[in-house]
Amino acid sequence: FLDGLVARRTGCTAFGRVLDPLADKILVAGVLAALLAVGRVPAELVVLVVLRDLALLAFGWMRVRGAAPVPAASPLGKAAFAMLGAWLVHLMFDLPID
Repeated sequence: FLDGLVARRTGCTAFGRVLDPLADKILVAGVLAALLAVGRVPAELVVLVVLRDLALLAFGWMRVRGAAPVPAASPLGKAAFAMLGAWLVHLMFDLPID
């Protein structure tokens, strides 16, 4: 949230619009790898999420190279990432579901 706020105030670049999600995807992959190592998530799920993220990054890279315009982040994408983040926090801290 904070990095997006700073980017909007200082001016977003097309490269930054791809680099920011890259950092998010690296964070998610690292957390999933750690959860896989302790047996909290199945390997198939980690592979699926990482492949999806790689496909999204490839599409983003094509946009930066001029093959397509670079849009701002959509509310749906932000909501999906927030839900993924909440799920990962739940898994990391073994929080009960009530």
